[in-house]
Amino acid sequence: MVEEQQCGVELRPVGVDRPPLGLGQLGRHTAEILRGVGLRRGPPAGGAGRRGEEEEGGGRGGSPAGAAARGPTRRGVRAVRRGTMLMTPERRRAIWAIYVWCRRTDELVDGPNASHITPTALDRWSNRLEDLFAGRPYDMYDAALSDTVSNFPVDMQPFKDMIEGMRMDLRKSRYKNFDELYLYCYYVAGTVGLMSVPVMGIAPHSKASAESVYSAALALGIANQLTNILRDVGEDSRRGRVYLPQDELAHAGLSDDDVFEGRVTDKWRTFMKGQITRARMFFDEAEKGIYELNSASRWPVLASLLLYRQILDAIEANDYNNFTKRAYVGKAKKLASLPIAYAKAVIVGPSRFVGTL
Repeated sequence: MVEEQQCGVELRPVGVDRPPLGLGQLGRHTAEILRGVGLRRGPPAGGAGRRGEEEEGGGRGGSPAGAAARGPTRRGVRAVRRGTMLMTPERRRAIWAIYVWCRRTDELVDGPNASHITPTALDRWSNRLEDLFAGRPYDMYDAALSDTVSNFPVDMQPFKDMIEGMRMDLRKSRYKNFDELYLYCYYVAGTVGLMSVPVMGIAPHSKASAESVYSAALALGIANQLTNILRDVGEDSRRGRVYLPQDELAHAGLSDDDVFEGRVTDKWRTFMKGQITRARMFFDEAEKGIYELNSASRWPVLASLLLYRQILDAIEANDYNNFTKRAYVGKAKKLASLPIAYAKAVIVGPSRFVGTL
């Protein structure tokens, strides 16, 4: 787990003091996060984990992980389904098991019973996580993740860190600067990237270091969460939350009151342009690492990135009105992304030089 005071990230958007800094500025913070995570290259290129496909139980209903595919999910279901449909069956079930656990964890502080959740309840959820990693699942959804853990070299630390992100949501509704926001994004979304790499697997002939691939996976989680934040500004403000760096709002001549009033002004447009620029930088960094994944994982992950990145385009198309207009990607654009992702996944292969992306 990374302590808040250890966060040393600084990546300024356009219009705030100076142009955006390179992602190399994130190195110290990323290294701090990855230091506590077991960096495994994942299963062989063939797609099987520690046990064969037959032992996994076959169809959706034949295994705990199959049951997870019908699990208690709410937001983002279609995005995950689109990506996992392109995966091998075993990887699909494993990713769904991870996703369902993440959704259930998120529901603790963002679901119908959120007002009753206390730090003690999160302590119990953390203890339950340890039990399922030890092979003692509480229910079929826990069993699905326990099954995934037995098949893939998944590390527990990102799961524990996500629970820490839920603790932040209980006590925090404002973020002073991007340092704080980055840490929050890591806890609630960057962790998902770190959970997934052992399932996706790194291409056996890739010369990139495991750390560089995990760093790219972390960047994808950060990019996705920043995109969520920018898309959901209006929705979050109606819940009394502002997931935007307070110092950058102030520098742009804006405040929480402007967010709550929901007026699209020139100041707001300039501010949003900078925030979108930064999110795209994280997507660009993440894309480099996707080409280092096993060939069976490359296409679905790249398709997911291309689809999600288009939400930023939709915000721009809405004239930066993310207060009352929902930014979404139309079906035609989604379908068009799939052959593009496939072509890039096939043409651009893993790096051939040690330590590069």
